[in-house]
Amino acid sequence: MQNLRIKKGLSKTGCVMRKILFVTLVLLSAIGCFESKENYVLNPDGSGKVTIVGSFETTMAGMPSSTDPKDTMMEVKELLEKSKGVDAWSGVTFDRTKEGRISFQGTAFFPDISKLDLETFGKDANWKKEGNNLVLLIEEKEETETAPATKPSPEEVKSQIEQAKKQWQTMKSMMGPMLEKIKQDLTYKLPGTIESTTNMKKIDANTVNIQVDGAKIVAAMDAMMNDDQWLKKQAEAGVFIKGGNAPTMDDEELNLKIFGEKGPVKVIITGPGQSQFDYKAEVDAAKAEYSKLMDQLTKDTQ
Repeated sequence: MQNLRIKKGLSKTGCVMRKILFVTLVLLSAIGCFESKENYVLNPDGSGKVTIVGSFETTMAGMPSSTDPKDTMMEVKELLEKSKGVDAWSGVTFDRTKEGRISFQGTAFFPDISKLDLETFGKDANWKKEGNNLVLLIEEKEETETAPATKPSPEEVKSQIEQAKKQWQTMKSMMGPMLEKIKQDLTYKLPGTIESTTNMKKIDANTVNIQVDGAKIVAAMDAMMNDDQWLKKQAEAGVFIKGGNAPTMDDEELNLKIFGEKGPVKVIITGPGQSQFDYKAEVDAAKAEYSKLMDQLTKDTQ
């Protein structure tokens, strides 16, 4: 089986939106690009469903894709099994395209979008109540770094900047063309009237959309990694990781370059909201279908 995909957390574009860790991105080079359209429907308690139509690569760039149907089924089985925070899937269909990618369609039911962690697709989100309002915040969850106890010397700052710029240029030449092919189109139908949004397009009174374009991400990172004043500020603040890796990106500054506004990717709606579908009833129906699908995939991949 030519399964070269690594942990999903490294495969998402979000991994490079806030942190340009060279080693992480070298690992990412073994994954390939993906495209998706994802439509979310949320209830006030954070439960919901997302219908995904997308495709993804499973081999390193330049390597031939498997033509064995069993490999395709194993990839899809892995995607379903490794997705976290999902109660059931329904309507799952898949195939291997003539380009060697895996096309995938399915609906995932989740009890809490804040705990949803989809393999390959999806985007980290935080759903919470603020006063009488409900808030959806799209974010990249990552471990925080501890700043050095002492401020780096001017020589260390210069060395860190030079190293970070070299690493970025190497990464961009290796992976830029692949990253530029990554595209996500995410729509969220919300259980209340929208009060305000930042970095999300309002479609109607209760629907927003965000589009993630790999080419914009690469261009934004390139601009920041070639800004000596910005790099100096990051280094002096101690956010470079020991060993010369690149700095943590400024969320709001990067969002401005990618999505058009300086601020979080966020939408606020009026609460308490109303359920948009009967979660339990639809999940109960989906569980039977999902169980049969997994039994069949297990049988066919043995």
